[in-house]
Amino acid sequence: MEIPEEYKDFNIGKDPDQEDGIGETNQYPIVPINPLYLQTILAPGKAVRVRKDIDLMKSNMREYEKISFYWKVDQLTDFENIEIYSRTKDIKFLIPLGCEDEIIGVQFIQTGEIYIACSRVREDLDA
Repeated sequence: MEIPEEYKDFNIGKDPDQEDGIGETNQYPIVPINPLYLQTILAPGKAVRVRKDIDLMKSNMREYEKISFYWKVDQLTDFENIEIYSRTKDIKFLIPLGCEDEIIGVQFIQTGEIYIACSRVREDLDA
C-alpha cells in the first residue's frame, strides 16, 4: 500500500517545535510564561533542552500533568528568582520567587537532577 505524499512526514505524538530543540542550550534568559512574573530564572547557557516524561504537579491543588519537554539544569545555584514550593520524600517542586500557584519544575533529591517544564517557561528574546 502506497502512503500518500501529504502523510509521509506525519508523526503521531511528536511536536516538531519541541523536538527540534533537543540538546540545545538556552540562548536567552528563561522567564515564566505567567505575565505577572517575568523575572529571569535562568541566564543564557545554564540549561539544555531534553525530552523526559515527568508527571509534574500543575499547581498547589495537587493535580498532575504529563510533560515531555524540559530544560535540564545542572544545579540549584544556577537559578535566579526561584524557590522551593514543597518537598516530598523524593522531589522538590520549584516555583518562581513569590508565585506559589505556578509550579514550573522539579528536583529529584536522590539524583540531584533538575528539570524546568518548557511549557511553563519561555526564552525572553527581548532581553
